[in-house]
Amino acid sequence: MPPGRLIPTKQMWGGNPCVFIKDLNIGETWSNYTLSYLNHAMGEAHKHEFTLWNSAYLHKESYADDLNPPENELDGQRLSNDLMRGMVKHYA
Repeated sequence: MPPGRLIPTKQMWGGNPCVFIKDLNIGETWSNYTLSYLNHAMGEAHKHEFTLWNSAYLHKESYADDLNPPENELDGQRLSNDLMRGMVKHYA
């Protein structure tokens, strides 16, 4: 196969250098299609399931009132100068 060419449909190529192996029958073609479709669907279903970063804020509806919360909601949410107070410290 000349360099830069795509593999034609319903054919199997493999190896290094790439050589023609065989023509695929309808069952093999359908199997490849369904497997790729199922892998894509499962990937989309689980795409955001195990992320390192929390994305829950993306699902919360935003309102203009969120910018200026009332004072009673801020009670007990003071920032401390000692952010590490109460944290266990590990030294190597």
